[in-house]
Formats: sequence, structure tokens, C-alpha cells
Amino acid sequence: MDTANMSFEEKADKLEALQKNYLFNMEISQLESISRKQKGLVAGGKAWLFPVKDCHQSESKRIPNDQSTTLSIPRCNHCPNRTTKHCNGCSSGKEDPMFKDEDKTFYCDTQCQKDDWPHHKQKCKRLMLRKRLTRAAEVLQRMFLLHREIFFNLYVYNTWYDEDDGTTHTILEGDWALKAREGPHFEFPSSLVKDERHKKFLLTLNNRIGLVNDPFEDIKEVIYQPRPENFGRVTVAHDVIEDFECDAEVHIILQIKLTSEEKFAIDITGSQFGIFDAVHHWDNYYGNLVNHSHDVFVDAFAFRESQFLNHRDWEKVARWEVDFYSAAMFNREIRSWKDANGYKSLGDMVKLPEGKFEGEMEKMLDHVKSQLTDLSDVFKNHIAASLHMDIVDKEDPHWVQEFFEHGALKQYRDRRSPVVNAILPWPILRNANL
Repeated sequence: MDTANMSFEEKADKLEALQKNYLFNMEISQLESISRKQKGLVAGGKAWLFPVKDCHQSESKRIPNDQSTTLSIPRCNHCPNRTTKHCNGCSSGKEDPMFKDEDKTFYCDTQCQKDDWPHHKQKCKRLMLRKRLTRAAEVLQRMFLLHREIFFNLYVYNTWYDEDDGTTHTILEGDWALKAREGPHFEFPSSLVKDERHKKFLLTLNNRIGLVNDPFEDIKEVIYQPRPENFGRVTVAHDVIEDFECDAEVHIILQIKLTSEEKFAIDITGSQFGIFDAVHHWDNYYGNLVNHSHDVFVDAFAFRESQFLNHRDWEKVARWEVDFYSAAMFNREIRSWKDANGYKSLGDMVKLPEGKFEGEMEKMLDHVKSQLTDLSDVFKNHIAASLHMDIVDKEDPHWVQEFFEHGALKQYRDRRSPVVNAILPWPILRNANL
């Protein structure tokens, strides 16, 4: 009907009819939504469909009859209906760089999702593996940073930020090796940390990832010369340290090949070079951040004591041994929490639904921190006192091991019995069963 020739009364009647029709359609839409939600609960028990919280929803609420907004809402992957719910199994609940190259798969209800499973299955399983890998790497990195914060072994003298080139400068006093008479650990310098990125930089400085077994189809250690951003450039004051020789800076990461044939880089200590994400697509990482590399196949987990005992002085050996035993304590608390909460492996935790995984990870790390913070003070005081009083023979490379078996670890045994075999604190990827 041509509204130009309509009277005012006719236009008012037409508007009233349109409003009634809109309200009726909106009510029907709400009833359908409730019905679909009930179907989903009856059909599966788990919430496999999650609403997407994005600009489309807010816009559609603000301008419900805007045709362009309606068209921007995605269509169901199985039928022509438009929907804002997506498959929860293969999507991340947060902005994750591992999923930015993948479109979400939308469904209007669980029936459409089931009917479309033969077509969606391959993509869903591939992205599920990717999500579990991302979670595993997140737990691994959080564990590493917490361990470093509790048993921090660098003396940070000062830090400052250069606004001209964006570089954060850090002054460290003393050799990289253990200064046992003043340590072996120092209080983490929270007052000198300007933000979370700077904190990660200090916690990863001069550290490399430990060896792990291969729970995936293929896993390699990759040693390379990095291309760091300004945030983590490594500089050497040659006039300060006499007869100091420095090789090109190297870095160690893990190359992961999933059963889906996708390759990823796990870098939990990259913050020292300005690389803050733990997981990266392999091609992007290698192409943008690596200058030169060579591979070392990780055959089995090992802590090869004989590699350094014969040709390093006792202070450096002490540092390795101290880190080794502090890692044993850390690992024991992880196992204690895992057993108390019914997890056969930490791999079980990375398979939890969105929200629950994050909550369980925080509970685990809080438990470890509360148990080890006080113990680390005992750890520090015992070794410092023993060195000052010459209780141990510092010329014997095994002095730290002998001391801890009768000193700090004895107190630990009294709290947690029996003491587990000492292993490094990166077990999350071992037997992860992704």
C-alpha cells in the first residue's frame, strides 16, 4: 500500500497493526528459544551450545527491527535459521590467538548439532586438541612462573624504562651462578616491577624450559637464536666482568605435533625476549621470531647430573642442585593437590568445561603457593647458615644433596611423607592424554 496517499488515521492504524505483529513474533521467538533450551538439557545433559556475546546481540536488542542487524547474525550450520549459539567443544570462551584463524560453528539447537556431526566432526576434534594444548601450555607456564617467584635466585639491583625506544633495563648484581652465601634465593623485587609483562620478563630471565616426555605424536626441543623485541633485549657490559666471553644468545622451546598433524611452538620462558604468549602456530613463530635453530629430539625425561658435576665449580653445581630440590618440593605439592581432588593426571583438568578449568587451575596454584611460601624461607635459611658455619664440604659437588637429605628436606619429609623422587616441575605435558 502506498502510504503517501494515506490519511493520518490510516497511518496510525497501520502502525498499530505492525506493532502488534512485532510483539507477537517476539513472543513466539522467546517461546521457541525456551523450547530449544529445554531440548538441549533433555538431549545431552552437557551445555554443548553456548550463546555468543558480541556486538550482534547488543545491536539486535537495541534495534530489534533493523534488517541489516538481523542479517549480521550467523546462520545455523545445518539449517537456514539464524542463531547466536555455537559449538562449545571446539571454541574458546576467551579471545585466544590460537582460534582467530577459525570461524565458530553455529547451531540453533542440539538436534541440528547432532544431525551435522558427521560433517563437523573432523574440524571439532582438531580444534578440541588445539584447545587442550593451549590449556596445557597455560598451566605449564603458570606453574613455571610460580616456581620462579617462590624460589627466585637473581639479585635485581634496579630497573628503569626507556620511553624513547620502549626498552626496560634491568641491572643484576653478581654472577649468574648461585651466590650461596647470600642466598640461594632472594625475595622477588615486586616494588621494582612496573606491570605484569615486566614481572614475566624477570621471572623468565636466563631460564629455559625443562625436558619432558613425548605425550603427543611428536615433540622436539628446538634451540635457536631469537629475534627479541625491545622489551627483552639482552645486553652485556664487557668492561664490568673481567675475561667475560658471551656466545650468541640462545633459547629453547618445544615443537609439538598433534595427531591432527598441526604443529605448534610452546614457549613458556619467552617473556625475557618480549614473547608473552605460551603457544604459537609453528610457521608463524619460526618465520617471525627465529634467526637460526637446530633440533634436539626429546627421547625421554632425564636430569643428567654427570653432565656438569665434573667440570663446574661447586657454586654452579649448588645452583643446579638447589633448583632440583626446590622443584621436587613444588612437584610434590602439585601431586598432593591432584590426588586430593581426584585427578589421575593434570591432563584430566585441561578437558574440563569452560569456567571450571580456570577455577580449578587457580585453586591448584593457590594451594602450591600457600604450602611452599613459608617452606622456601626455611630452605633459604638452612643453606645459608650451613655455608657460613662450614657444616658441609663445599669442595664436594654432592654437598647440597647430602645437606638437603638431612636438613631442609628432612623438615619437608616431616610435613609431607614420603618424599617423592626429585623431578623438575614441568610434568603437565607428560602423559597428558590430550
